[in-house]
Amino acid sequence: MLEQFKEKNVVGYGYGSTFHLVNEMGIIQWTYVVDKDPQKWGTKDGYIVVGVEYIKEINLEDFVFLIFPYESQGIIEFFLSLGVPKSSIYTLKDLLKDAEFNEEFNNKQQQEKDKNRINRELRSRVINIDSDHQAVFRRWFNNNINLKYRDINLKFVLAASISTLLEYACEPSLDITLPFQPAESKYVVYGDGPILVPMFASIRADHHKRMAAILKEIDKELISIITFDDININNYDLKRIEHFKYSINEKNTSLISSVIDTFEETYFQLTLNEKEWLKHTSDYFIQLIDFYLDVIDYNFDFRVLLSIFPYYLQENILYQISVQKNAKNIVYQHGNYIALNPELGFHMYLYTYAMESDYYLLWNEKSKKELFETHNKQLNKLIVLGNPCKIEVFKNKKTNKFLVILPGKVEMHEQKIQVLVEHAEKLAAELNLKYDVRFHPLNYIALNKEGLHFFGKEVNISSCNFDDYDFYIGRESALLDELEDSGLMVYRHMELIRDIPSYYQSINQLLDLVRVELLSEDDNNSVQLSLKEIQQKYASFILKVLDE
Repeated sequence: MLEQFKEKNVVGYGYGSTFHLVNEMGIIQWTYVVDKDPQKWGTKDGYIVVGVEYIKEINLEDFVFLIFPYESQGIIEFFLSLGVPKSSIYTLKDLLKDAEFNEEFNNKQQQEKDKNRINRELRSRVINIDSDHQAVFRRWFNNNINLKYRDINLKFVLAASISTLLEYACEPSLDITLPFQPAESKYVVYGDGPILVPMFASIRADHHKRMAAILKEIDKELISIITFDDININNYDLKRIEHFKYSINEKNTSLISSVIDTFEETYFQLTLNEKEWLKHTSDYFIQLIDFYLDVIDYNFDFRVLLSIFPYYLQENILYQISVQKNAKNIVYQHGNYIALNPELGFHMYLYTYAMESDYYLLWNEKSKKELFETHNKQLNKLIVLGNPCKIEVFKNKKTNKFLVILPGKVEMHEQKIQVLVEHAEKLAAELNLKYDVRFHPLNYIALNKEGLHFFGKEVNISSCNFDDYDFYIGRESALLDELEDSGLMVYRHMELIRDIPSYYQSINQLLDLVRVELLSEDDNNSVQLSLKEIQQKYASFILKVLDE
């Protein structure tokens, strides 16, 4: 394949970090480099950088084209529309199929990663951002610069991206990259009614199930659902499929420049790569706003937006559209509202500076306290409806069995998981107990999946009969918090796990602690609510909002 690049003139598309990395390998000689950003045009590092329109003026048969951006489909279609033969268009993915190029590219990429890590560390010392991360993040929202597009405030749409950029530049110890958005996406719209429910791919599998369970309690004719990509979480009649394609031609260069200028005036000067990423991200969501307003076109008059992530990207755009329509905005809880390591990063403060919703539907009083005390939400907006985790009252018996609750995505926590399971084995042997393993619901677990064979235990993926266990061990997780709040015996740290034998001998003391009760709305009696009853309460609340 590399012979193609020796026999013909070569045009590279995308004068960015990947181009520079491949260029340093010295394999390809460039005739032109094409980039959509006018600020990059001219003679750069001995190469001629031109705009995309220049391609129309050359003899296409004399050139091969190499596209560097990973999301390349839209660029390929653009080249084809200009008359470039398909056989003359290559992507970085194509080149990586060549074994020799692949090996050299990976080595070069690792060198760049090492260099980047060192540069990030040095740069973070120069930037010298205040250690009060909450105060730093607040500055993005508190400046007086107007960054609105079609009445949608980009400060909030881009909030998650800004927090990522701050962490990338200021926290070199965090393993962070600057992710580019996909060049195209498929959106599926179901139903046609007064409740709009966005369900995007970033939502965990158990969140889909919880939201779907609520919706089942509401007449399906009342629901409109928009999903990102082709996730099908229910059987509502399909309304239509719409395709979003990102255009390589920036639609609002002045506003994008204002985003860059606002960040640099608020914080610090961006590097070339950081600026390139923030430009792309801003342009992407400006185009997505047009797509939502003009293509999907919410011609149905929805009155309630029921969402999970209103402070993130796509859902924030829909949130702001709902505000324009004077619709009620209801946030359904999906996890703990306090980060595990509040001393690290800026991302945790998204909750604090998210635009105010009308109601927050919460699992328990702990979540209510977190939103009120940590994230300054108004008490009259915080509605405790029950816990979606079905924890039944313990039977008055000793089961001689405990549950290991594993953290997060398996592939991200394999070492922690291995340690937990090893301690569980030792504990089970010492006390002559049995134990089960519970995976976090965000994992799609195949029990024979490579890398999981060492468990060899009964695996509970998304739900457990919690009265089958005497106690629970694990790291930090929302489920452990819920179990502990309910009075169950939870052990989080290895030094405490070693003390379990002494506690385990006093099983009667344990049983006195494990009464799970939720307060009934009807009277002062404490009752145990079933999962179905809790789901019905959520649904009843939403229907009540519709009647207001």
